[in-house]
Amino acid sequence: MITYRNQLHWLDRLRMLSRLLLPDKALKYFPPDFTLRDPVLSRVHRIRRRGLTCALLIFTVRPAAREWLDMTPRAANEWRSLIQQTLIACVSRYYPEHQIVGMKRIDDCDAVFLSFENGEPGQDELALVAQRIAGGMSHRLAERAGDERLLVETGTFLLERDAAHTMAAVQSASQFARAVAAKRLPVEFAALRQRLLRMLEAEDISVLAQPIMDLESGDIFGWELLTRGPAGGPLHMPVDLFPFAEQAGALHRLEYLVIHKALREIAKRQIKEQVFLNITPVTLAEPKLLDRVLDWLKLYPAIHPGQIVFEITERHAIRDYTQMGDIIRQYREHGFRFAIDDAGAGYSSLQSISELIPDMIKIDRSVIQNIDRQSVKQSLLKALLDFAEDINCQVIAEGVETEEEAGVLVSHRVRIGQGFYFSRPEPICSGYGHTHFADLKQKIMQLRQTSSA
Repeated sequence: MITYRNQLHWLDRLRMLSRLLLPDKALKYFPPDFTLRDPVLSRVHRIRRRGLTCALLIFTVRPAAREWLDMTPRAANEWRSLIQQTLIACVSRYYPEHQIVGMKRIDDCDAVFLSFENGEPGQDELALVAQRIAGGMSHRLAERAGDERLLVETGTFLLERDAAHTMAAVQSASQFARAVAAKRLPVEFAALRQRLLRMLEAEDISVLAQPIMDLESGDIFGWELLTRGPAGGPLHMPVDLFPFAEQAGALHRLEYLVIHKALREIAKRQIKEQVFLNITPVTLAEPKLLDRVLDWLKLYPAIHPGQIVFEITERHAIRDYTQMGDIIRQYREHGFRFAIDDAGAGYSSLQSISELIPDMIKIDRSVIQNIDRQSVKQSLLKALLDFAEDINCQVIAEGVETEEEAGVLVSHRVRIGQGFYFSRPEPICSGYGHTHFADLKQKIMQLRQTSSA
């Protein structure tokens, strides 16, 4: 059976035959899909090779094409042509001909590519103009269709300059622009992502260190290195920075940078204790990461792999424990060790411990908070300590904020603790070797005497 979609498809092909031999410039606006080349992408590719910034604006008419299934092939074709001609007219009101690289259909969206010779446009300005174009389209189409319910959704995005291939850059930009248009991402997402990428390019992150204390000797057991984005900005704290980097498709790049910068700081400050580096399972599973880390360690021969503890965070669930176990074994062959974060906070962390058998487990702050006043938390602590002893894991209690909480840990023979009670995260240069830790050691020893009395 020949459906109206097939008829429409062949009509497009027949129209295309008369245009196949035309140059790219003549196929600038909505070339047919069935061509020997993609003239719009060819033009985009040439723009990128010249080093110019290229922006993508996408537009979608809702309801899509006046309910295509209820239209004859001819009517549907006329309606689509009207949408495209309206878009061309509205875009031309705001951008000159030489700046319009081309327009084409991408899935169910009409895409507009623009070039900018004088640097990158402001994302806010780009989004504002796109909204005005969408408003103009909605008004004109509603007049022609007699339907005030017509809505034109729009999203914008800049093509990444460092993307290896034009097609990859277009697909990435299209994905994000469509998400903005559908309101799955906020309008300001594009501007914030641009800010994130500039931050990564400039390596504009800070590395802080929080000591992990030996509660038996009062000495420093190790350090957890923590990341901060630019001060005063929306990406300063890790609780905002890392989820946004994942959403923006830059999580691997951020975590690679964090590890490299942390190793640089360890070498620079001549830290000899073990160092804990947070990492998500998805980045740990990246095939290139291990080779990259080993290459970095060659730059800093004073750091040995046994000094590094990768702390697997709960930001992502581990989907394949067999695969993750194989990955961890590869790292352990070089001497690296592993800790599981947030033990006691949920089932997934306990499953990770039982499946992967880490070298250390870090008891979540939710267990430690007010543990001196809640006997059920003390029972949970005992269970976790027994579990860790059975699988030969060291236990670190996180989130210790009061003397009373620390006292409970000492009385339950928890050897290692971390939290604001001992020290807040600080720049390594001001924390390492500071007399503060001599005072802290004395405080821990007094705490032990009080607990044993």
